[in-house]
Amino acid sequence: MFPARTATARQAALLLDPALDPLLSALARAGEGGVGAADLARRAGTPLSTTHARLERLRAAGVVVEVGQRTRSGRPVRLYCLPLPWQIPFEVTPAAGLRELLGGGFERRLRGHLDQLAGRMDVLGERWSMTLDCSESGELLHIFGHDGGGGHPLPPEPLLASGADLRLTTARAGELQRRLWELLEEYSHAQDSGEVPTWSVTMLLTPEIGDGG
Repeated sequence: MFPARTATARQAALLLDPALDPLLSALARAGEGGVGAADLARRAGTPLSTTHARLERLRAAGVVVEVGQRTRSGRPVRLYCLPLPWQIPFEVTPAAGLRELLGGGFERRLRGHLDQLAGRMDVLGERWSMTLDCSESGELLHIFGHDGGGGHPLPPEPLLASGADLRLTTARAGELQRRLWELLEEYSHAQDSGEVPTWSVTMLLTPEIGDGG
């Protein structure tokens, strides 16, 4: 396990570069044992020449480290690793404000979810609808699913997409966060190594801004 590292301005620019997200994600999933450039190119969906160039930029900046070699078809293959975690102070980022810094991570992820979801819905070619409902606590729920005809939405199993806004006390929010982390740990460890992921999950828990009183 690597100790936490604090990013410089040069490193922060690379770690927060949207174009490098697929490569950094593939490196993170590979773990501390490292992974070769060809495997990274396949996992990140980028040409091998592009992967080599980006790896060299990351290695030169100290963001990625070479952790060893292995032999493939009689030839040595360098193994690269992304040491985690990284601490990225706001003042060294290229963001103009905290809103931009937050948006750089969350909005890209949400856009990715929406792109994948809309693409999947197009492929399925079904009739779709959104159900607007209310939770027991009075919060609005938005549920997307099949339209079974007659105006009665019939969500598939599992639900294609759902969103809900909850207003919680600090204590309840802390309990929800703890339970969500337990579920994330449980499901991340339970997935078979050879299983191809087909669903993505993003959860956002934020405090409300008071009225200043």
